[in-house]
Amino acid sequence: MVYFIDRGPIPRKLDWENSESVYDVSKDFFKSNHIKYLADSTDGTTYVNRIGDLGDTDGNRGWVYTVDGQQPLQSADETPANDKSVIQWVYTDYSQDSQNK
Repeated sequence: MVYFIDRGPIPRKLDWENSESVYDVSKDFFKSNHIKYLADSTDGTTYVNRIGDLGDTDGNRGWVYTVDGQQPLQSADETPANDKSVIQWVYTDYSQDSQNK
């Protein structure tokens, strides 16, 4: 299941193989629901810069993802998605995070 913050759960009718990555599953979800996204690949890893109208702004804001409530340390294209995984993309403000520490 794929969720977006501020939109609540988005119903999905996706079936994926256990060999697919979080990025592969997310890409399929975005395309099948006509959600625009932008991702860049650098040094062999993929970073999702924009989903819908929200994007990375000068390194202060951006998208992070969780799988089953945990935030993996590797990029979404390196994280496997199991058939029962709950994937959530969260738009966050990093400048607020650093001010709260």
